Amino acid sequence: NCLEFTDSKGDPLNIISSSDESGKHLLKMEYVKAAVDGPHFDTVYNRTKQLLDVSFSSLDLLLHTEALLSIMNFFTSASSGLTPAEKGADVEQAPEDPKRAVAKSDAAPAA
Repeated sequence: NCLEFTDSKGDPLNIISSSDESGKHLLKMEYVKAAVDGPHFDTVYNRTKQLLDVSFSSLDLLLHTEALLSIMNFFTSASSGLTPAEKGADVEQAPEDPKRAVAKSDAAPAA
């Protein structure tokens, strides 16, 4: 719920919701691998070696411009105090090639 913004009824705005029953899984996957020489291969598994059953319930996304901008501002301000390491930036530099370093130090200065 986005408490800062309300829908036409005055209720808090739901930016992401699932219209199915609460407490149910949004995504359910069931994988079955049956042994060909097993006693129930013909009857229970209908001679199917492998089965993947995927059930996905509905997911409702509401694109509300002001609410999305508010969320983006929140994450921007929350991450502004982080150090580069905390933000996931690559703070280590690649080591210099030793051959190039030697070549640099042996080079004669320009006259």
